[in-house]
Amino acid sequence: RVVFYFSLGGAIAGAATTAVAVGTLQPHTLKGMALLLAVGLLATTAQVAMTRAYAVGRPLVNACLQYLGIVFSFGYGMLLFQDPLTLSATVGMLLIVAAGLAATLLRARVAPPAKDSQFNPAEV
Repeated sequence: RVVFYFSLGGAIAGAATTAVAVGTLQPHTLKGMALLLAVGLLATTAQVAMTRAYAVGRPLVNACLQYLGIVFSFGYGMLLFQDPLTLSATVGMLLIVAAGLAATLLRARVAPPAKDSQFNPAEV
């Protein structure tokens, strides 16, 4: 249900943007349509996986891992687009990693994971 409403909201936002941009739009090529289809399918799959992770996993651990996406995105930007590694970007990434580790470890002290949990930071 979450994925449906997420997709519906995206479709409505896309339709509203298209309505505003009348006259400035260009037709897609076959390659462009294939890329859009691939992005849509991968985004839907990712949303289903993330929704499932929050449903069956530990929300705090999932949120911490989700923030690592920012770090990975920046790494891809450096590798693929030669983005410079600045001091502010480095400090930001270190803060993200430190906050995720701190939240996970502090939560483990307060309420240890259930025995059926696959992730146990106390064992690290």
